[in-house]
Amino acid sequence: MQGVHQYGKKFPGDATSGGRDTFTCTSTSDEPLPNVSPGESLTLAEIPGWFSDYFSSVNGSSVPATSFKGTVSGDGYSFSAVAGYY
Repeated sequence: MQGVHQYGKKFPGDATSGGRDTFTCTSTSDEPLPNVSPGESLTLAEIPGWFSDYFSSVNGSSVPATSFKGTVSGDGYSFSAVAGYY
């Protein structure tokens, strides 16, 4: 997974709380991602309990997303998403 944690005026928070993560997850096998369809939209309803790995690496805390919007790639081998922690 490759991503960036963003915070500031447009994304309320600081280096230890709030903000958002933007990222892409890619299959590490020769298979498409399981349990999703190519082009599928993903929301927090489909991804319950999404937690930021950014916060766990910075201060060891487990912070759940309050919003999540993602899209599975056309070939089903990756998805890109934005998770908010407001």
